[in-house]
Amino acid sequence: MRKSLDFKCLFESVPGLFLVLDPELRVVAASDDFIRVTMTRREDILGKAASEIFQNVTGDSTAAGARNLRNSLQRVLQNRVRDTLSMQKYYIRNPGREGSGVDERYCSMLNSPVFAADGSVAWIINRIEDITRIKQLEHEVLEIGGHELQRIGQELHDDVCQWLSGSVMVATVLAKDLARESSAHAERAKEVATLTRHTLESLRALAHGLTPAVVQSEGLACSLLKLAKTIEEVFHIQCYCDFNGPVEVRDDNAALHLYRIAQEAITNAVRHGRAREVSISLQPHEDRILMLIRDDGTGIRQPLQQTSGMGLRSMGYRAGLIGATLEIQPGRNGGTDLICSFPKAL
Repeated sequence: MRKSLDFKCLFESVPGLFLVLDPELRVVAASDDFIRVTMTRREDILGKAASEIFQNVTGDSTAAGARNLRNSLQRVLQNRVRDTLSMQKYYIRNPGREGSGVDERYCSMLNSPVFAADGSVAWIINRIEDITRIKQLEHEVLEIGGHELQRIGQELHDDVCQWLSGSVMVATVLAKDLARESSAHAERAKEVATLTRHTLESLRALAHGLTPAVVQSEGLACSLLKLAKTIEEVFHIQCYCDFNGPVEVRDDNAALHLYRIAQEAITNAVRHGRAREVSISLQPHEDRILMLIRDDGTGIRQPLQQTSGMGLRSMGYRAGLIGATLEIQPGRNGGTDLICSFPKAL
């Protein structure tokens, strides 16, 4: 008992955000920094289950947060190895605080086992890194990028498309004038008008994709259907949707992030994977919905870290902002599967 008390006193003075959990996943010690940053009282959290302190804010906060953390801790107990639960958005619950007792933070957690003399897991050291400011900056960067895309799309639609529309009219009139004069150049002028018209249609589709106002007005499913049509018009490939029943995402911001994830995934599949066919599906699965983007391209190299460019990172950031998970893996028959899982409660 004396050694255990000495250990607790020593641990409380360790810099950084740390908790010590027993094999029953109850808090037995907390560092001073954890107490200070979370504005808790040590007596209010000692003996509490870890899942009572950390709760995921998306969907059913109690169930989702408890399940994520409990699964991570159980992996430590069963496999006796470190397990990282990173880039999750959590409520840090303070049972002894006035009012709501809730701080909304992003945390990255590293759960490490500490072994007793007999080789069993005596404690789990829960090292917490508060990455709230990093996530806020990521959100701001994505917001800036989104506004810039909308601005570019609006400029293309209102300015460039108008000029091209005028060019189509001029070329069409010229072709008719040359035809009346039986000029040998009439067909060439008609061809210029046709090519310019096709360019105009593709540019309008592209501009529409950059300014997806339909996401807010008509919902995610309708937006993805129109995205598929745009992709077919711009890239001249097959792109279709397969929705298993009605899927509603009430949070407009979350719907826009999901739309951008799908848009980025398909663009990567076409430009880098040279895909000729892409499918978008929404499938309910227990308390979540799976958005699956599947292509028949050249596939993605493994391990994924070696190929993670800005597109993949931005998709990961967007998923993290809305409490979704993102998995990218080789397709069963070639190509790439991107699976984005998000709570039904969004």
